[in-house]
Amino acid sequence: MTTDPTPPAGSADTPRPQVRPQRTTRAGPATQAGPTPQNESATQTGIAGATRAAGAGPAPGQLSRTLPSWQLRGWLALSCLIVVGSIAAWAGLHLFMVAVLLASAAYAAMRPDSHAPTAFLALAAGVVVFSGADLSAWILPAVLGFHASHVLAAFAALAPWDAAVEYVALRPALRRFVVVQAASQFLALLALLVAG
Repeated sequence: MTTDPTPPAGSADTPRPQVRPQRTTRAGPATQAGPTPQNESATQTGIAGATRAAGAGPAPGQLSRTLPSWQLRGWLALSCLIVVGSIAAWAGLHLFMVAVLLASAAYAAMRPDSHAPTAFLALAAGVVVFSGADLSAWILPAVLGFHASHVLAAFAALAPWDAAVEYVALRPALRRFVVVQAASQFLALLALLVAG
């Protein structure tokens, strides 16, 4: 009697064909796998990063958008230029003295964490005092520039070149700056009216 070694169909011993899953390629839509939670999470993270890079909102863990430190130094340089320009027009400075003030202002903007901003403001104030110039309307931008340079240098001294400062940290100082400037400009205008 001959025994067939092949097990009957439907039996548990019947070998089943192995089906290998298709690899995900970029050849066409037929071989591409559908979206996965990992892919969707990565896409959402990329969109959120692009949105923050465009300045649309703060990053996670931040209270507000940020101001790069190099822009803070740029505003400091602009305020120093206001000081130099107003003093040069007010006191009629020689070109050599203007060049000295500009060099001092440039170094103060590059190194706000040193004594350069203090030296610049002291030099500018000394030039005004010892120039013997009469009181004029140029005192208004000079007061603005002196105050702005002092405040911006204090913030820039704490932020390295590759850092950023949140706007919410600057708001209290900005409010104080506006209040002090309003009072200072009022007193300067009053002095001009009395002197004129």
